[in-house]
Amino acid sequence: MISAVQIAKLCSMGKQELDQLRKIVLALPDVNERRGPGGAICFFVGDKQTRNRQTLCYYHDNYRGNDRVSVWCPADASFQEMMVFTKPTRFFKPATSSSGAFKTWIGIVLDATGKDETDWGEVADILERAFRKMAPKKLVAALDS
Repeated sequence: MISAVQIAKLCSMGKQELDQLRKIVLALPDVNERRGPGGAICFFVGDKQTRNRQTLCYYHDNYRGNDRVSVWCPADASFQEMMVFTKPTRFFKPATSSSGAFKTWIGIVLDATGKDETDWGEVADILERAFRKMAPKKLVAALDS
């Protein structure tokens, strides 16, 4: 039997992390938010009304019951490997889909505590890298201006 306290904790799990994530990604040029497959919160670069957009990141709160709050975003394979190897409690390789999606994406744990506490400056840097990888040149130029 689950207690009322446990239910309250599960309902609020990740709210602060999502608010902080939104501040970072929605400050980037032409990034918008919507629900994606399976109800995940997704952030896209480009026109939200058309297919002419690129996925910037997926926010996950207790994804498949893993009790973890995280964000997944595209990364270069070498960067992904380095971060997962050097900081395995803060970064992970998301499961690759059958179509090969997420193969070089990086997962960032957002609800870490103690010595592994989330470094939001580092998260912002990684999301900016993902933006530069996915966004059209004109939006990268807008970011740099």
